[in-house]
Amino acid sequence: MSLSIVIPFHNEGKNVSTTISKLHAFFKSNKLDGEIVAVDDRSTDDTGKILDHISKRYKILKVVHRKG
Repeated sequence: MSLSIVIPFHNEGKNVSTTISKLHAFFKSNKLDGEIVAVDDRSTDDTGKILDHISKRYKILKVVHRKG
């Protein structure tokens, strides 16, 4: 079974790492295949940069940057 979770983020720089870490742990502990799609919804803080950085650590994390 494959599961995709799509979660939008807007100016969540302080919370985004914890949220993704917990979702990743959920996938691992339940032995799920799939992906986490994180959408940076035109954040004006560092949310997008943080998502890009942690996507290197979590291979199931895909980052989408919503423009204009």
